[in-house]
Amino acid sequence: MKLSLTNYLLVALTALSIVSCTNEGKNSTQENQLFSQVKSNFQNPESETGVNCWWWWLNGNVNKAAITKDLEAMKSRNFQGAMVFDAGGHNQRGNRDIPQGPLFGSDEWNELFVFALDEAKRLGLEIGFNIQSGWNLGGPRVTPEYAAKQITFSETKVTGGKTISEKLPMPGIRKDYYKEIATIAFPLKEKTTNGITDLNLKLGFRELGGSAPDCRFLLTNEQSNNRHSSRISSTYIVNKDDVIDISSNMDSEGNLNWDAPAGEWNIVRFGYTSTSSHVSTSSGDWQGSVLDY
Repeated sequence: MKLSLTNYLLVALTALSIVSCTNEGKNSTQENQLFSQVKSNFQNPESETGVNCWWWWLNGNVNKAAITKDLEAMKSRNFQGAMVFDAGGHNQRGNRDIPQGPLFGSDEWNELFVFALDEAKRLGLEIGFNIQSGWNLGGPRVTPEYAAKQITFSETKVTGGKTISEKLPMPGIRKDYYKEIATIAFPLKEKTTNGITDLNLKLGFRELGGSAPDCRFLLTNEQSNNRHSSRISSTYIVNKDDVIDISSNMDSEGNLNWDAPAGEWNIVRFGYTSTSSHVSTSSGDWQGSVLDY
């Protein structure tokens, strides 16, 4: 039987409609299956999905019974594991103190940590841990030579055209730690009030401190109302070609012997010392200096 063009088009459209309905049915079934799978996984998540938690050991106050109870509770909810985080801070905002447990890193604490690893292995859980109590990185074992450092300096103004023989002031020192860097001199010539704002902060001479301080004012050279900002006073213009390194003219005791050229000079003795930065939010006696980053 021969089909007219009109009949042929009608058959073709009917066939396309049947295929479309069939595909819509398949898509609908697949969507329903996917929804059921997502719903089921949400209600009862598989451990492979990576559900983890911070496992706070506040003030080190843990014991074996509590460790087993916590880990079995995680397992019952299909957690993948936990991150052990020994820390303080529990008594902030007026909260009561938590009794002090074993000190982080002590033999007793390490025994509990190994027990936690064994229990986690038994239950098929993964365990990670913060490598110290609290933050930032540091602690009671950090001696001053390994603590965070900062530049420190002292200034002495002299009149040249003669031999300068005097003991230069010691720069500021923290934690009884200090090392020399260099001693320089530059002539005091032209003055200006257009210096660099907050130069001590921009050079890292001191830390802003606090938690996530607003540092945007350091990106400009404008006076700021930021509480860390400092005003520019009368400043000397220094040509780097005029700066003289006179380190070899000073002995280990800080005694300077220098034939200074004529004119007014500023002598700067540079060194470095420890900062006052210390570990925060740590358990019990796990206090100390921040590690030199």
